[in-house]
Order: sequence, then structure tokens, then C-alpha cells
Amino acid sequence: SSWNSIAGRTDNALANLAGAAEAGLAHGAIGYLNTDWGDNGHWQTLPMSYLGFAAGAAFAWAWAANRGLDVARAVSLHAFGDPSGRLGQAAYDLGNVYRAAGHEPHNSSVLFWTLQRSLDDIVRMAAERPPGQLTAASYERAYQAVEAALQGVARAPSTHPDADLVQREFQLAGQMLRHAARRGQLALGAPVMTKAELAQDLDALLYEYETLWLERSRPGGLTDSLERLERAGRDYR
Repeated sequence: SSWNSIAGRTDNALANLAGAAEAGLAHGAIGYLNTDWGDNGHWQTLPMSYLGFAAGAAFAWAWAANRGLDVARAVSLHAFGDPSGRLGQAAYDLGNVYRAAGHEPHNSSVLFWTLQRSLDDIVRMAAERPPGQLTAASYERAYQAVEAALQGVARAPSTHPDADLVQREFQLAGQMLRHAARRGQLALGAPVMTKAELAQDLDALLYEYETLWLERSRPGGLTDSLERLERAGRDYR
């Protein structure tokens, strides 16, 4: 449900999970596969996947009882130990930032592809869309959506032992999405950050990305994942 993304795709993921539950019940399924796709580097940190995990678990266990579940609230309380609801809501909102960018590729996110592709490819991607759909202004809307989504994260009163790590993972997801937005603006001729500033930002992002990967996961796959991010830096040198 988070395929080819950075912060998941909340609306898309929840609709897919609900559809799977309904179809399973209608056709006599005896199981429900609840998984997290991470193609092209698996760039989403673990907390970004909790919404999909929680919704899938709830829908699979009792669809009728949980079809109206406040997933953001449930995740905040049970996954993050945050009774204020801020972390769950932030995860929910970050997962919908992809909708602010003006173009919604099937099962994917334009911000994700903005980091994966060269600046020339981004120009071509925008040119292939209807006029006005993917522009420097739409990238700015996405940037502001990230800022709004992260607003309450630092004040969230999590009681879980990994609370500090979760904070850093939220900020990393935000940093990646913000970098993508600024990269898109550079490609489309309306730069807010220079190439030198983007290179410096990417270096900091790469360091934090590697650090947090190793906090949660084994090293397998890390080199490939980092290389996909490092490619973006070639356009800044």
C-alpha cells in the first residue's frame, strides 16, 4: 500500500485495503495478505507504514466493525503511544502530500519520481502532463503541505521507548519530500534553492538516511537504496 513512495499514500492505501476486505468477504477468501511494498530503494521509514499495517489488521480481523475506524487516531495511540493523536495525524497527512503535487501517477507519487529521475526527466514528465498540472507552483503546494503535516510532531507526547527515533524518522520523511519539491522547482526553472544548497541538503539527508536505516534494519539493501538517492546529487555538481 506504500508502493513507490516516501511517506506512503494514505488515501490510496486505505482504499486498497478496504477493497481487499470487501472482495475477500464476497468471494470466500480464507486469508488477507497485509504487506508493505518498497520498490526502487524502499525509501519509506517504518512509521510511515503503520497506517497501512493497522488498517489492514483491523479490516482483516473484523471488516464490519472497523470499516469506519479512525485509523490516524488508532495508530497514534497504539503504534506511537501518543494519546494526543498528533503523530497518527501527521503520518496520515504526510501520506497524502502526494496529492498536493498536481499529478498523481498510478500507484506512485510524483515527489518520489522527482527524486528518482534526472532534472531533464522531470522537465519531460511535466511536459507530458496537461498544461498547469505539474508546475513549480504545484511543487510549492506540496512543500507547504509537508510543513503543515509536520507541525504538531515535535509536541507529540509519545510514551514509547523509540519515541526519539520516531521523531527523527518523521523528520527524515519530511526532509525527503521537501527536497523533492525544491528539486522539482529547480528543474522547472523556478529555483528556491541553488544547486549548491540542494547538494548540501542532500548530503545531510543521505547521512541521516543511512543512520536511521541501520537503527531499524539489517544492512542488506542499504547500498542500493543509497545509490538511488545519490544519483540525484549528480545534477547538482
